[in-house]
Amino acid sequence: MIDHITIEVSDLAKSKLFYEMAFAPLGYRISFGKDGIFWAFDVGNGCLFEIQSTGANPPLTHLHVAFRVKGLS
Repeated sequence: MIDHITIEVSDLAKSKLFYEMAFAPLGYRISFGKDGIFWAFDVGNGCLFEIQSTGANPPLTHLHVAFRVKGLS
């Protein structure tokens, strides 16, 4: 099972607004985050979709996917 997916965005405020509107019909809401750094949306079953600011760096084609594995420490 996927635990979370993180993508980097060049404009965090615009991306936050976009995903809030896109996820609203699905009932997905912001779970936590820090203004100017990142936001995490609860997309059900304990899974998160995260957007993270690239800051002063140019936008990257970076994607982070973390899997959840039971019984592994």
